[in-house]
Amino acid sequence: MAWSCKLPDGSEFVMPYPTWEEALKLKYGEMADSPEFKAEFAKKVAELWRERKVFTKYGVMSWEEFFFTTDWEEFEGKQSFSDMAELAKVCMYTDIRAALFSVILRRLGANVKVVGITEEGKITRYDGEKKEVFDSFEDAMGIREKEAGG
Repeated sequence: MAWSCKLPDGSEFVMPYPTWEEALKLKYGEMADSPEFKAEFAKKVAELWRERKVFTKYGVMSWEEFFFTTDWEEFEGKQSFSDMAELAKVCMYTDIRAALFSVILRRLGANVKVVGITEEGKITRYDGEKKEVFDSFEDAMGIREKEAGG
């Protein structure tokens, strides 16, 4: 069962990818599953919701600035978050971003020279000879095919 967190508006943030959950647990260990950790995360999201702000890899910014500058396709043309769970996704990504790099680098192995990641989770991997772009960590590591029995 994927990591999830109930939020004060009644919505629930559910980790969108197993690698995000792995990165969260890498960063926070057993504490990530504790009710206290989830309550603190929900509190921070609610605070940002009230202030109409969001944590990003560039720091805290207003929703207006975020929607104007974001390259997340799912937010294209939007001017606000639909609920706290949607806001929580951006905040969670920002919080675990460095750990995500660690997860992907360990899984990709020694042949990879450079890995890039966008906010929406697209992965660019360079091995010194070629560049490959994947829609997610799971695609970059071939996990989706394995999970589907391929």
